[in-house]
Amino acid sequence: KAERLTREGKENAGASYDPIGNRLVLVTNRGQGAGYQIGVFYPESGRTDVLTDGTLDESPTFSPNGAMILYATRMGSEGVLAAVSADGRVRQVLKLTDGDVREPAWAASR
Repeated sequence: KAERLTREGKENAGASYDPIGNRLVLVTNRGQGAGYQIGVFYPESGRTDVLTDGTLDESPTFSPNGAMILYATRMGSEGVLAAVSADGRVRQVLKLTDGDVREPAWAASR
């Protein structure tokens, strides 16, 4: 039986579990014109920690070890790849010289 997990915010979508399985990363909209940010949801407590401050962050995915989250965001009119640590302390934008980023994913390690 499907069960609603999140109760905070106006909208929560695009969730996926971390590799350990005790957290979800998702796109959250807190309302009042805040836009869409990346959040980590803890099912046991029901708490969501918002990690980014963009207005159109999307497609989050945990790294294989659960330490980092890749996501797509906008800088001006360009779609760029960004990463944030699962605790929100480290952020990085990875600009491309060409193209538009949509739905990033981690590659398997070799």
